Amino acid sequence: MTEPSPVLDGRARRVRRIVMTATVAAALPVAASLVAMGPASAAMARPQVPGIPHTVPTNCVPDVGACGYPDAETSGVPGTVVLQEVPEQVSSGPGWTYKSAGYVQVNGNGADLQGLLIPYDVVITGSNVTLKDDEITQGVVSGANIRGHIPATPAPDPSLNDAVTLRHTSGVTIEDTTISGLIPDSTNLAGGIIDVYGDSTEVTIRSDNIADTSLAVQVNAGMVEGNYVHSEMAGDDGGKIGGIESNSGSELLTIEDNTVLVGSSNGYAIGLYSDYGTQGNKTIDGNLLAGGNYALYGGFNSGGPDTTNIVVNDNRFSRYFYGNGGLYGPVAHWDAAGSGNTWTGNFWDDTLAAIPEP
Repeated sequence: MTEPSPVLDGRARRVRRIVMTATVAAALPVAASLVAMGPASAAMARPQVPGIPHTVPTNCVPDVGACGYPDAETSGVPGTVVLQEVPEQVSSGPGWTYKSAGYVQVNGNGADLQGLLIPYDVVITGSNVTLKDDEITQGVVSGANIRGHIPATPAPDPSLNDAVTLRHTSGVTIEDTTISGLIPDSTNLAGGIIDVYGDSTEVTIRSDNIADTSLAVQVNAGMVEGNYVHSEMAGDDGGKIGGIESNSGSELLTIEDNTVLVGSSNGYAIGLYSDYGTQGNKTIDGNLLAGGNYALYGGFNSGGPDTTNIVVNDNRFSRYFYGNGGLYGPVAHWDAAGSGNTWTGNFWDDTLAAIPEP
């Protein structure tokens, strides 16, 4: 029988964060004192050190959970969940099936995949699909440490190199799921959650633990909230390492309350790009960001049209990997002139000093 996933149960801390937030919100004298501290005060008001609402923490990386940001305890599969291995213990369910070529096909609308250990790419073509409390790896059955792995049998389809791919979908939710992109017996990295065609809508990615991927999340529309993204190794080809990315469009996308750590000088924690259309209507709020050549890319291409309604608020930038947040700085390609673009309350992790608008 498959052992429970070796991920700490984070339910208690999730509850504690909710209770603590309510407590801090009620502490009006504390809020007043923070307002007096300067432009970064709104950001520093959340999250607070658990149990010490009067203290604004510094140097939150690597112990991000102590500052109230998502970590291994508050994201991914709760340790109380006993997983069923695909295909050894279960190979199909309503709306989904394991394919002998080495992947899981989810083509049924409303399919619900819960409590599964899936060492294969999950290809989602149905809408309103839910993945919850799953562990999705790239070709390995994980042990106590993903690098002390057992190869999956049968082997995964070599043409599919991501943990989850979305293909012309809507309403997909991926929650409380652990994802690792490490390919067995290799230093290569695979993708995490990838919208292949860039047209999936109403996607929700919440409270997931995503590790060691070349690109953890790539979506253009929906909600990316409360995730622990940590990719701290470079691929053998020197390719870039990305955290959360949108590469086009004016669809509404909110990226909030995530931890995104990228221990590579070639990449980014959050990247907005205009590869296939001008960026607009994106909100980046309350995240902890570190690493890359720049920690954040704002979506503007010099000489191109202005971005619009890009809101970057209350984000904490860490110097844990590089002295400038990213190797060269905290942010690049920011469009201060774009209509509706706002840069407020962003600050340094170590000094709490405000980061001025670029």
